[in-house]
Amino acid sequence: MQHSLLHFRCFDKHTEQMLSVESNFWDLWRYSKATEWKDRSGHSYFIPEIVNTFKEKVFPKFIDSFLVYFIEPQSFYGHSSKDYSVGINKLPLDIWENWNAFICNLESDELKNKLIKLGVRSEFLFEFTEFAKEVIEKEKYIKYNFTYPPIVNKLKELERRNNK
Repeated sequence: MQHSLLHFRCFDKHTEQMLSVESNFWDLWRYSKATEWKDRSGHSYFIPEIVNTFKEKVFPKFIDSFLVYFIEPQSFYGHSSKDYSVGINKLPLDIWENWNAFICNLESDELKNKLIKLGVRSEFLFEFTEFAKEVIEKEKYIKYNFTYPPIVNKLKELERRNNK
């Protein structure tokens, strides 16, 4: 428990000072998993205080960056004409109880109010939410024509790398 408290303080202090989502954040996030051991089997979970800090402070502040990060291209994206499907990685399920809770959060007035309070204007929230609903409904990767430049650029760069 002491380790969790120290880790939470470090995470909280770092995220208060963050100007963008960078590798230090992801290192702290990876180390925020705790494991309970019972009869040789371990149950891993993210430290609840860290999940709460993420939901309340970090996610709204950098919402578009995280939404882009949540998008997961299929293996060998763009290698051939049938390799253009994308889905959502499992990180949201480490934070929200299930996909429905994740979508409800994205559509909530509470999130919109946090964005207003922080002075954050999301350019990708609506488009990502529509995409996420479709992926979750179909329960598979889908072809999707994004318009938000950072995800378009990310996918084009991945396509270039896979076609070398």
